[in-house]
Amino acid sequence: MDFALTPGGLLVHLSEDWPCAVCRPGPISESRAYCLCLNCAYAIVAAASAGEQGSRALLDEISDALCMLADRLPETSLPAN
Repeated sequence: MDFALTPGGLLVHLSEDWPCAVCRPGPISESRAYCLCLNCAYAIVAAASAGEQGSRALLDEISDALCMLADRLPETSLPAN
């Protein structure tokens, strides 16, 4: 399984050909999709850490999704410390 769906409805995925609300919004512009690719999910977490208010609102949902995906992520997908 290459995605996680949180109870709040956020879908975070690992698929390069799926839409993303940040970097590939075209396919979802007419829907109410609430999905992010893994890279954008990490970018939003970084922005929240820097104090960006809009990103902070998504932090709990993204954290839940990343926790669900943690055991399925290849080592190369994890952010560098």
